[in-house]
Amino acid sequence: MLLSLLSDSQLEITDFSLCCAALASASESTYNQLFWVPNSLSLAAASAFKDLSKSYAAMPAGNHDLIKFGKLDIDFKSLPIDKILAIHLIPQLLPLLKDTIKQSAIDKSIDGHEISAASARVPVAYAILAAYQFRWFISQVDYPYLGKVCSLVIPCALTALDHWSSDKGQGMVSLIHLAKNVNAAEIGWYEDVILDACCQNIASDDEIWERVVQMSVLMVTFTQKSNPRSIWYEKLLNEMLSHLERQPETGAAYCMATAH
Repeated sequence: MLLSLLSDSQLEITDFSLCCAALASASESTYNQLFWVPNSLSLAAASAFKDLSKSYAAMPAGNHDLIKFGKLDIDFKSLPIDKILAIHLIPQLLPLLKDTIKQSAIDKSIDGHEISAASARVPVAYAILAAYQFRWFISQVDYPYLGKVCSLVIPCALTALDHWSSDKGQGMVSLIHLAKNVNAAEIGWYEDVILDACCQNIASDDEIWERVVQMSVLMVTFTQKSNPRSIWYEKLLNEMLSHLERQPETGAAYCMATAH
């Protein structure tokens, strides 16, 4: 009976947490579907999630000495109370959000031609909302705990970054947060994949180009700190210069924005 109640409670906690993430992330959203959310409601949702996290820490489902992430263990007692729920939910929610984002992505066929059959079946709004929820969830976790879940965070961030919509910026914000809150060694073999994704996204829309530059510079200096002759410095710089040659107004707008 207790196990059944805990299972039901977990489902309700998961649904409530996703709702809080959607509402709380709207405060920083430029997406039309989230404009209706007033800032006061976003703040209330963030506050409600923190309160729930404190209550969750006292529940039998949340009160364990260790939290397992694959082969890794995180000492429960060392976690701040307001971060416990987010860390508990990451293994469950990130694969779900990643799949939601991917459902409306543009896949490439074997012969290299892009097809968008998936996006015809699944509204892109689902993917955009999932990207905002993902970004908000991982922003609740910082150093030193975020590094323990890189293997879950990075695939989801790259999926968001690879999405065709302009709100791929949430993947960029997520990677920026990651670089500021983990050790380079914790990224491991993902570094080449991430830097290649940075190169692929240099030629982005003007409204997110500032984020592209910030993400790329931060990632290359962070992961290649011990290798100043790394080929990635040249690759990223060449991509940026090529983009500015094609779109000189982008560079002018960026310089004006950063000057203020």
